[in-house]
Amino acid sequence: MATTVRRQTATRYSFEQFTAIRRYQPTLSFSPDGREIDQIHALVNVVMPCLAARFTMPLKIWSAACATGDEPITIAMALDRAGWFNRIPIEIHASDMSPTAINFAERGVYKERSFRRLPAELRDRYFRSVSEAWEIDSNIRRRITWHRANLTNREEVGPLAHAHVIFCRNVFIYFSEQTIRSVLQTFAECMSSPGYLFVGAAESLLRITTRFQLQQIEGAFVYVKE
Repeated sequence: MATTVRRQTATRYSFEQFTAIRRYQPTLSFSPDGREIDQIHALVNVVMPCLAARFTMPLKIWSAACATGDEPITIAMALDRAGWFNRIPIEIHASDMSPTAINFAERGVYKERSFRRLPAELRDRYFRSVSEAWEIDSNIRRRITWHRANLTNREEVGPLAHAHVIFCRNVFIYFSEQTIRSVLQTFAECMSSPGYLFVGAAESLLRITTRFQLQQIEGAFVYVKE
C-alpha cells in the first residue's frame, strides 16, 4: 500500500503497570474535532451499511479496554444519531480489566470536564443534569453491555471477540509484540468475515499480523479481516 502508517515506538508494560499508569479521565469525543473521530464516521457511514447488507443476525460491536466508557457511549450516540438502531439489531459490548473503571462506566455519570469536546447540543440530547454532573440517557445506556475482561485471557476475551467490529484503540502501544500477536490471533479466530478492527493512530499492525488487511475507509485506517 502506497500510504504509510506512522508507527510509534513505546515502552512496553505488563497489564498491572498498564492499569497503574492509565488515568481514568473520561472525555466524550463525539465531535468533528475529536481524536480519531474519523473512525467513528467510517463505522457509521461505510462499515455499518456494508455489514447490514451481508448479515441478518444482530451486528456486534465490541469496545475493548474501554476505561470509563467514553468510547462505547460515543459509538452508541453516533449510531443513534444516524438512525441505525431503528434499522437493524445492534449489540454494543464494552470491557475493561479494571472493576473500578467498569463500575464508573455502568453508572454513566460524568463531570462537566468530560464534555470539553462534546457539543452542547449533543450533551443536552443524550444526558440529563444531576447535581453537578450529567447522567447518560437511559436509551443510550441500555444499548451497552458492560464486562470485566483481561485482553490476555482468551477465555474472557473469546466470547467478546465474536464480533463484527472491534475497537481496541491506544492499548497495543503498551504491550510487547508477543502479547499483541496473541491478542490478534484471538481476534482473527473469533471475528466474523468481514470483520473490522479499529486501533489507535500510533499503532501499526503491518509487521505483526497478516490476518488483517489495512484499508483506508472514509479517511480512517481500518484493519479488515476478509
